[in-house]
Amino acid sequence: MNRTVDMRRFELVLVVEKHNPILLNPEFLKVKGIIPYHWELAQPPTYTDGVALTVFQNGVYVAHRGNAIAFFEDIRAKSLDELEVPEVVYRYVEKLPQENYQAVGLNLEGHTLLDSQDAAKSYLQEILSSGDRPTLLTQI
Repeated sequence: MNRTVDMRRFELVLVVEKHNPILLNPEFLKVKGIIPYHWELAQPPTYTDGVALTVFQNGVYVAHRGNAIAFFEDIRAKSLDELEVPEVVYRYVEKLPQENYQAVGLNLEGHTLLDSQDAAKSYLQEILSSGDRPTLLTQI
């Protein structure tokens, strides 16, 4: 069975105790040196019901909900050395060391492409019957 993984999104999540979403304001991020000054917004930042979302034209998103801050980007047309989120998160933590960081998470979103519908059915039956959960490492 030939299968590949089509990676779509790269996300780093920080869990911070009592985080203020105003810290994710684009101007604040620029002034602090967390993001470059030349980054432009793709749309106005959204702040509703405890959720903040900022989207940049380069495909980087910054979202805040509760005590989680997610930095993610579409990676379909990027190589690993072109990813911007890891450097942004590094600078965020470096510039805001006083935050009470409790956890960090890495989420990768992708799709497994199979040769045929029968191959997909067989693959799913194999996973479900074994009780194993698919992971990125088993997909590659």
